[in-house]
Amino acid sequence: MRFRINWDALGISASIACAIHCALLPLFLSSLP
Repeated sequence: MRFRINWDALGISASIACAIHCALLPLFLSSLP
């Protein structure tokens, strides 16, 4: 088992990505005509 996923880093990255997505998507949709 040389390759092991760092689940903590993966979870933190997913949380940050979700936070950015959930923050920006409504702004993007509301700016559409």
